Amino acid sequence: MRAKHRRRLAIGIVVLAAALASEVRASDVVERARAERLASAGRCDEALPILTGLTTREPNDARLVLLRGDCELQLDHFEDALVSLRRARALDPTLPDVDVSIAAASFHAGDFQGALNAVADARRAGSKRPELNLYEGLALFGLQNDDANAARALERAGQGGARSLDPVASYYAGMAWRRAGDQDRAREALQRVIIDYPDSEWAVAAQRALDGATTTALTVPRMWARVRAGMEWNSNAVFIGNGVALPEDISNKSDFLGVVEAEFGSEFYRSGPWSLGARADYVGTAHTEVSDFDLQYPGVGLWVDHRLSNVSLLRLDYAFHHGWLGYDSYVTSNLLTPQWMRDFGSRGLLRVYGQIWYDDFHSNAGGVADGPGAVGDPCIGVSFCGPPGLDEAKERNRDGIGAGVGFEHTLPVAWLRGNVWGGLFYEFYDSRGTEYQYDGYGLRAGFRSELPAQLTLFGWAGYTYRPYRHASTYPDPDDPNVRSRREYGLSGADRTDNVVEVEVELARRITDSLSASVRYAYLWNSSNVAVYDYDQNVVGAYLTWVWSR
Repeated sequence: MRAKHRRRLAIGIVVLAAALASEVRASDVVERARAERLASAGRCDEALPILTGLTTREPNDARLVLLRGDCELQLDHFEDALVSLRRARALDPTLPDVDVSIAAASFHAGDFQGALNAVADARRAGSKRPELNLYEGLALFGLQNDDANAARALERAGQGGARSLDPVASYYAGMAWRRAGDQDRAREALQRVIIDYPDSEWAVAAQRALDGATTTALTVPRMWARVRAGMEWNSNAVFIGNGVALPEDISNKSDFLGVVEAEFGSEFYRSGPWSLGARADYVGTAHTEVSDFDLQYPGVGLWVDHRLSNVSLLRLDYAFHHGWLGYDSYVTSNLLTPQWMRDFGSRGLLRVYGQIWYDDFHSNAGGVADGPGAVGDPCIGVSFCGPPGLDEAKERNRDGIGAGVGFEHTLPVAWLRGNVWGGLFYEFYDSRGTEYQYDGYGLRAGFRSELPAQLTLFGWAGYTYRPYRHASTYPDPDDPNVRSRREYGLSGADRTDNVVEVEVELARRITDSLSASVRYAYLWNSSNVAVYDYDQNVVGAYLTWVWSR
């Protein structure tokens, strides 16, 4: 009898425990549904206590732990969120987008490398969430060792169409480009924030950055490289003057040519307000017809910067180049450029500069014969020569020294999504021969505009008035003595040139570093001397690769 009571008691306890467990499970199901509703409504402050209790009772429920981690992340409990999110991934590595949440929590917890690792894990798992670009860029920006790639990742995040993460992405892209030394792209990104989100706190911060409150606009990248290659058609590749006959060995003054440009630079010293850097560059052309005009023009340079403040900079730049035309050594050039730059934020960047250069031409033009006797003798025994007393080789010696001063001001323009710039300059050149001695006064202006579909439009135009100090030693082709192949006279008027230049280029970004572009350039050198009175049209297509860090 006693045994029967014990059995009944045990059965009752089991039934009661089962009933209680069932009631607890039913309660947990209700609580879980309530927590999920609260979390999806953004009320994680109410959901988190419920989720904490549920995960205590069900510590191996990966989705429940993930939901807790996401709520901890939303409430800025970043360290707790990392613990929960990593546990959820360990319980179930196939959970969707758990690595995206880990990247966010890692970044906000200050673990930038952890954020990059989570981004890489998410991409290996096949995720294409735009948040991956955002946190990749923010983490690289936080590490401060690859600002250019940080900016590119942030721009990808901000250009996601309906999934754009702007204005945050564009704001930090602007700050990253600024720190990387690409001021045009920095201004473009910050202006995008101001235009597209005018009443936001991010627009206020972007305007403050442009106004110079936190500017580093005068910095240059620690290291950069640029390579450009393309094909051009040139309507006057040999610079033949209008009305001047082509040389016998040239059948056509227009030509197709390949073009290569390259530049590499690196800052190698920085201490306090001082920094030093060096660069190497190269320009080369290869013509299909007039190979004698193939250009090889390598060079090197050095610069020293002294920062006067966070918005003002002094720079001294030196460049050395040596050029070949065809297989012949052509010119050696030295150029020294002192300059002062001042960043006025939203009111633009001012550059005031001077230039001093020396050109040593290795093949100076001699021109027509002067006769069989001494230089300057009358035409005896030749059918065509200059007037008595003219030493053409001496007077056409282009070796000499030049100098100039000028300024340029670049102004950001919001509606243009870019900037405009302009400036004035004066220059002179004092050659050994009288043929190339001149003064020059000019102006230049241009713009840059970001267009839809990752297109960028550049353009500029310039005019230079260049009065020479002497009459030219070249004959006028309309002189009857020239037509009859006899001794010609010199003009009574000094040579005067009016130079007009126009250039427009449209580029489209292919990747973060590679772009394709088409360009049109026009040069008109209007001169009262026929040899120098010419124009030139250039149409080209190019690929350009740019890298910086």
